[in-house]
Amino acid sequence: MTEEKKNDETISEEVLYHNIIEKTFDKVMDRTGIYVDGDEKQSLLNRVKKEVLGYESKVIELTDEAGRGNKKSSNILIIVALNLIISITSLYMYHCYILKPVKNNQNIVGVDIKAFLENQKKGMVEGKITEEQFKANMDKLEATVNDLGKTKVVLMGDVILRGAQIVDVQ
Repeated sequence: MTEEKKNDETISEEVLYHNIIEKTFDKVMDRTGIYVDGDEKQSLLNRVKKEVLGYESKVIELTDEAGRGNKKSSNILIIVALNLIISITSLYMYHCYILKPVKNNQNIVGVDIKAFLENQKKGMVEGKITEEQFKANMDKLEATVNDLGKTKVVLMGDVILRGAQIVDVQ
């Protein structure tokens, strides 16, 4: 027999011993009513294996007792895939439902007060507007500015060069 075959047989025997020890360990834990989870269970199992085998095992367990792949590696893949799905979905939702509406609903609005006051002055001089109408128009201007909402910044139309909506009050 070659050296490689001997090593393969030794490793196969050691994996077999590991599986037997694990199954026996689980049965003893069930029958005694002792319930241990996670790292503590693995630590106890490693101590039992060391006592039974008489040495610290170098075998890395890649399969479970049914011969399937290691559950930790498949769990990591599921976690990574789920993380990617959640991240991409949240970025999409942010882009579609938060970012675009903010761009469309501008937060800076200009009101052309200068043109409004000039029209009112011209109307008063020509006699087209009475003092009561002037006061009513000023109240209309105030109501228009208040209706723009508390979430928007209102500036005079003369200050804005471009990029913001200018509301004309007439």
